[in-house]
Amino acid sequence: MVLVTAISRAKRLDKFLPQNVVVKYAFRDRAVFDFGKLYAIAKKHSATSLLVTCKDLVKLKNFSFAISVLELEIIVGDRLLTALENYYRS
Repeated sequence: MVLVTAISRAKRLDKFLPQNVVVKYAFRDRAVFDFGKLYAIAKKHSATSLLVTCKDLVKLKNFSFAISVLELEIIVGDRLLTALENYYRS
């Protein structure tokens, strides 16, 4: 599996990546993907799929190669939630 992403500070994803990611390609934030380059990347690394974020997935809807999606969840703790609610109400 090859990670392909166009998000800012892609290094933040490292701790969430599955172990079977063999290489990472981080394009500039909001880059438009060139399907030819993506096919070449997949072929170069004998990838069975490209791993992308949900943000990047929308740019690949017409891409006819196996895609895996890295789904991340944000959990907001009670203390932060209370602080946000208090700020909103003030």
